[in-house]
Amino acid sequence: MEEQKQIPGWVGSCMGAVFALMFLGAGLLIVLTAMDIIHVPEENFKAPRTIVLAAGLVFFLAGVFITMGVLFSPEELRLPVMLWIQYLLVLAMMASFSAPFLWAGFGPGEREFSQTTTVGPVHVSQRGDETTGRFVFGGAGLLCGLGTIWYAFSAPGRILRGEFKSMFDQNRRTIVLHRQDE
Repeated sequence: MEEQKQIPGWVGSCMGAVFALMFLGAGLLIVLTAMDIIHVPEENFKAPRTIVLAAGLVFFLAGVFITMGVLFSPEELRLPVMLWIQYLLVLAMMASFSAPFLWAGFGPGEREFSQTTTVGPVHVSQRGDETTGRFVFGGAGLLCGLGTIWYAFSAPGRILRGEFKSMFDQNRRTIVLHRQDE
């Protein structure tokens, strides 16, 4: 006979807190480095500090977002003010995520790209073509930017109409452990 046992809610909260701390810590380290609070020689930067800051913000804001899911109940996360906060956090994350791709694709200066191909145990790395690299990163940046613009204009109307769901309500699954008695 098979018995189903549900994992206690505190386990998920603990896992969420661990992930939140990892994202907050990684993002904060990058943000503080980009702001020159943690000093790193300028020659170690391959991108402007604002682009590094944007990359760090992606992780830091993701940590803030995960922290919201740990600290607040599902009912609290559905409150209108919390939906607006979630909207703004996601919008900031999307814009920050787009920035490095757009800079790599369209920013001034030379770029260095590498190509890696792996087939089974064979691993080949070589210097990539700058035009191809700019095309790939620029294209990804444009898609991310267009997605950000779409979200920026579509989500507020959905919040006002009551159609916007908390990000924490979507795809919520229950983890079930199965035990077989002999």
